[in-house]
Amino acid sequence: MYNNIFKSLAFIALVGLATACNSAPEKKDTEASEAKAESKEAVAKDASNAPVSNETANALAGDKTTIEFEKMEFNFGEIKAGEKVNYKFKFKNTGKSPLIIQDAKASCGCTVPNFTKDPVEPNGTGEIAVSFDSAGKEGAQTKTVTVTSNAEPATTTLTIKGFVKGATDMKGPLANPSK
Repeated sequence: MYNNIFKSLAFIALVGLATACNSAPEKKDTEASEAKAESKEAVAKDASNAPVSNETANALAGDKTTIEFEKMEFNFGEIKAGEKVNYKFKFKNTGKSPLIIQDAKASCGCTVPNFTKDPVEPNGTGEIAVSFDSAGKEGAQTKTVTVTSNAEPATTTLTIKGFVKGATDMKGPLANPSK
């Protein structure tokens, strides 16, 4: 009699264990899907608390895309000390999710980047405007702007370079104030 009871209890335990093992991955998958949906929902509003598109929510939640720049480097040539140079690095979202530029940082305070703040839809274009102020600079100059986005890779480095002629290189009455 105890043998039959023991066998029945063992069978019930095995069936329960098998059921628990088989349902656990589904529960985990469901929980993961729900968590991902909640995170997309949480970021599916912009700073003004207004809803954004599903594609933008996907991009904010971590979906990667790709970015392609027309040029990665701009050579402004030779300029006089004190002149400012402006250049727009144009790019295209070549991925399938909206592209979000999160930041653009220059290697020096003399270089200031401004970038597209709105998500760039797939096949859409944008630009990163870079301004270089040569005041106090002289000789060969190479400055970089590091762009951070939800693209793969997450960072891209743009370069602006050229040569700044200082006051000693210039001719005329302003070049040598002692005369």
